[in-house]
Amino acid sequence: MRRFLPRAQSRGIALVSFLSLTGLLAQDSEPAAINEDVAPDDVKKFIDPTVMNDVLEYRFQANFLPRDTRLYSHRPYIGYSLNYWSAVWAEVPIWDFSVPGADAPSGISDTLVGWGCVPYKDLSKRFTGFAFWLEALAPTGNVDKGIGFGTWVLAPGGGVALNPTDTFPVYISGRYLHSLKPLGGVAENPDEPDLVRSIELNIETLHIFPKGFFVAALPSFTFDLNQDFNFFSLGVGVGRALNRRLMVTGGYVHYVAGRRTFNQAFVVGITFIWGKEKVRPEVRSTLKPASPGSP
Repeated sequence: MRRFLPRAQSRGIALVSFLSLTGLLAQDSEPAAINEDVAPDDVKKFIDPTVMNDVLEYRFQANFLPRDTRLYSHRPYIGYSLNYWSAVWAEVPIWDFSVPGADAPSGISDTLVGWGCVPYKDLSKRFTGFAFWLEALAPTGNVDKGIGFGTWVLAPGGGVALNPTDTFPVYISGRYLHSLKPLGGVAENPDEPDLVRSIELNIETLHIFPKGFFVAALPSFTFDLNQDFNFFSLGVGVGRALNRRLMVTGGYVHYVAGRRTFNQAFVVGITFIWGKEKVRPEVRSTLKPASPGSP
């Protein structure tokens, strides 16, 4: 599922092309002015992992790694809601390394695809929703260049949405990553194969202000079940829903393993909700005008 800040274990399409595409799709969508009133529930629809929307998103992420290594990534994302309770999505990250004094690899990394389901959703409750999903990383990245796993990685997960107050939502999510083969497709040491076996836990909190502004914090924990490399990350960010369809964001993520910082990331993004919102049949029926002669 998408989220405001990047995942702890995360590894493009040009922004101009993205904006051109959103403009074409907006012609078939309900109009939304920049200065329209944006309610807290409108902001939540962009970020809530239990909301299934038609979404286009672009993120640019800059990672600052040890030894002056840099990783710049473009992350185009598309999500399509099949109905009011399920959706599919995909993300195709494009990596560009910068290594002092060396030829650095670049290209498409592993492609993320996913399907999600929301068996429960009630915006009027403090416990507003529950969702589960199945994601997979397809080995589209070049493993010899170090920009791909070289094997399929399955990632089942789930999440809940809580609303302690109307302007302070909390989203808790987790997933388990499991590679079907050793990284690179072949185990260099058959007795200790380099497999992906890890658990992620994310807690995302928001405070929503008037006119669509919000601040966010995302502590995230990753537990490696195959190797002794557990780490923690803390992301902070700001954003604004310009209207009910368009949101801009920016943030910073700090990664720590033990007492050592091994990664710092800056991320900016733009999200566009396209198409018409799909609602439950009983909700849709209440929106229809009363027929002549009805009480």
